[in-house]
Amino acid sequence: MTIVRRVFLISMLLLVGLEGGPALAENALPAMNPRVLQIADITGAHAILQELQKVQAQLNGSDRGETAERSRLLLRLLYLRDKLTVYLQTASLEVNAVKAEVELAIAKIDDARAQIVEKRARALKRNSVINFVSGGVTKMVGYSLALADSDLPTNVLEILDGGIQSSLSGLAVKEQEEEKNFNQNVPPMLLTVINNTNEETHDFPRGVWQYLVSQSFSGEEIISETTQQMGGDTTGGETRRGKLIAAWTSSGMLGRHRAPRRKGVAPPMARIGQGKSVTAQLLEDRAAMLSDLKSVVAQMNNSLMQLSQLIKATYVQDPPI
Repeated sequence: MTIVRRVFLISMLLLVGLEGGPALAENALPAMNPRVLQIADITGAHAILQELQKVQAQLNGSDRGETAERSRLLLRLLYLRDKLTVYLQTASLEVNAVKAEVELAIAKIDDARAQIVEKRARALKRNSVINFVSGGVTKMVGYSLALADSDLPTNVLEILDGGIQSSLSGLAVKEQEEEKNFNQNVPPMLLTVINNTNEETHDFPRGVWQYLVSQSFSGEEIISETTQQMGGDTTGGETRRGKLIAAWTSSGMLGRHRAPRRKGVAPPMARIGQGKSVTAQLLEDRAAMLSDLKSVVAQMNNSLMQLSQLIKATYVQDPPI
């Protein structure tokens, strides 16, 4: 009989210990690495998690009877859970929206590059026609008339030859001038990243911009292989935006976009892209810079995923409903 009572008491103690387990773990949130903590602060999830922790502690420390206070706390718990979901979904949608804007800008640049290639092909074809006409057709006609004892003087044939060459050359020059003045607008998102030093901007969602101007951590891929091959170096930048600008400067991409310095005008960084004729090289630079920006923004989703996993782990501390 004594053995049975001992087994019973031990079983009761184990049950009490199991019930008290979650309450002991409620005193602290699951450990966050610096990157997850940063994204939690940016999205506003950190403050919600802290309030959620307090509500869980109150529920686990109160009687499980049906009381008005307990019902209120349970409703508050459900509200905070729903609020966390909306905040994380919004942050993820903001990231996807920025990526879509960047991809659209890259598509426009690719279209512009294709048009420049097409114009160059036409110019090359026109130059071939000029060479053919000036070097072949007019001389053949001139020599044929000379052999036939034509009454046309030689200088008339030369004037005719020069007129044909001038007309075709003028068309070629016009084609090149159109290429120089083709699509001079720098994508607005690039201008914002380069020029804006404020904490907020209307060109980016607040969360994404806060992520760009926040400190970067080791292991993050800031620039693409294309920028690295061009000599891009992130040394000197602390924030993600700062590292992007450092890489674009060291690779020469920003320098090729800067307008000449003029007295009484804003510094070159603030006049990026103004007064510059577009070339295939500038379009290639812009595509590379946009790819870098897209890569940095996309990594925000990795931190959001880790934060979501952490929030999922807090469900074990919820009281039975």
